[in-house]
Amino acid sequence: MAEVHSKVSPLTAAGIASLPFETFLQIFTSLPGDDIIHFLSTCSSYHALASDESIWRELCLRYGVHDLAAFRRNGTHHTFYSVYSGLLHTYGPLLGLWASDIPFHGAILEFRVVTEEEAGWVGIVGEVWIWEEDDWEEDSDSDEDEGSMVATDPYSPCYYECLRIELVQSAADHASTRFTRVLHRKHADTHGKKDPVLQTIRRGVRLNSPHKQAFYVLNGFIGEESRSHLHPQFPPECLQTLCRDTARLPRLVARDEQPVDHRRHLVNLKYLGHGDGVPLLYYAPSPEDFSTSHSVSIIPPLSAVDSRRYHNHVSPRKYDLPDMMSASIMAFMDTVSAKPAYTGHYFPLPRLPARRPPPGPEHDPLPNRWSLVKRLEGLWVSHSPNGVVASEVVYIHWEEGTCEVQAWKVTGSDCMPRGALSWKFDSLAPAAPADYQRFLTGMAIDVEGRSQDSLLHVYKGIGHTTRSLGYTEEVREREVVVVVVSEDEIRIRWAGVDDLDEPFPEVSTCRRCFERDVARETVSAQCIRRPAQRT
Repeated sequence: MAEVHSKVSPLTAAGIASLPFETFLQIFTSLPGDDIIHFLSTCSSYHALASDESIWRELCLRYGVHDLAAFRRNGTHHTFYSVYSGLLHTYGPLLGLWASDIPFHGAILEFRVVTEEEAGWVGIVGEVWIWEEDDWEEDSDSDEDEGSMVATDPYSPCYYECLRIELVQSAADHASTRFTRVLHRKHADTHGKKDPVLQTIRRGVRLNSPHKQAFYVLNGFIGEESRSHLHPQFPPECLQTLCRDTARLPRLVARDEQPVDHRRHLVNLKYLGHGDGVPLLYYAPSPEDFSTSHSVSIIPPLSAVDSRRYHNHVSPRKYDLPDMMSASIMAFMDTVSAKPAYTGHYFPLPRLPARRPPPGPEHDPLPNRWSLVKRLEGLWVSHSPNGVVASEVVYIHWEEGTCEVQAWKVTGSDCMPRGALSWKFDSLAPAAPADYQRFLTGMAIDVEGRSQDSLLHVYKGIGHTTRSLGYTEEVREREVVVVVVSEDEIRIRWAGVDDLDEPFPEVSTCRRCFERDVARETVSAQCIRRPAQRT
């Protein structure tokens, strides 16, 4: 088959080249970029086609680049050909959201094309989603009984730059890329007191082959009571199909990596001063039945100090339990482990939908219950005002075989980590809203005042909780009442959990994630953007 593609007879080539140009364009719209480039390079008869901007414009459109206005600032004169060949062909598949498998909390990384003029450069920027939880807005007007049931709306994160993939014009119609690492001195610094450090680097992103890295938590006891617990697999199974889509991977050579293995240190726990039931995180190869896919990693700095700072930036939420890597460094001055042993694998997440305009007087009819639950699938922000972590990202999945709606954690906490199932309900068994009027009133939902055709569905479901730091105990199932307020909002009322050691949110609210409106965002400090409005 390879010979058929690489050896085209002059007669065949001449015949193909004589086709109308519009026919080529029509054919190319259904071909991947790799196949188009391969086709144009097979014979000199096709070289004239390659000089036509229409081909490269169509390829740029696939990555959301509709015009060249953003690429012709600051004295540059990029063409669709230079933008695609120099930037989008290799790094365009990065555009969108990626989730990290860093233990417990995980992280969200977003790549987008730079369109704002004030940036002063053109290319692709990588930004970390960071929530500033001191911006919570509690409802202080409610009385004590109902106040605990009022759900604070989730809000959009701030966006902190971590990597720039800059398109640099190098010749008449050629371009190259330049990588810049962005080191923030302090996450909470949004007032410009400490500008970030910009470092020009040779490479910024690595494509990983499927890996065998896993995470375990030791229950902290030594001897016969010692138990290791496998951290949840990430991504969860419902996202594995997307992760196997090669169209979401940058066109780089995949690299193999050996898993970090801390098991040799487990025999030295007494010398590490560890025990007394305090959980301990350690890294080791994954079980044979764990399946992973390709992923990307952000290449950290070589300097130990900068590496730690950069790691703290791309993984902004820290788990509270000790880990074997830090313990072995302190106890044995293990120089092999002194550098960050693990920088995280990032896996692609689904594309975010565009925000829908509010319905007009002649809006489309509301979806029925059956079609509604299917349309819930996607990324959501879950906000729990009394939670250990206020705002988390979940992926709501429609399980066709069981007709279940499931919420899987994309980011998590020390107790319920990323990759764990948060809650679920059976879409075939709706409840009557009137039976839950007290709960709905506490959620500020007016049942009686809603019109008959308004969208409000109630379900009894199961929520998963645990009181153990480190996710080392069996998950408890709790009754939840799931209220589908609209296609873009869900509220969850959790049953009483007074027997848990830590307070648990009574009500959490989920809001669907939409595409960002970058034009309306504000720059609160260098390399930090704030959303125009809370979602």
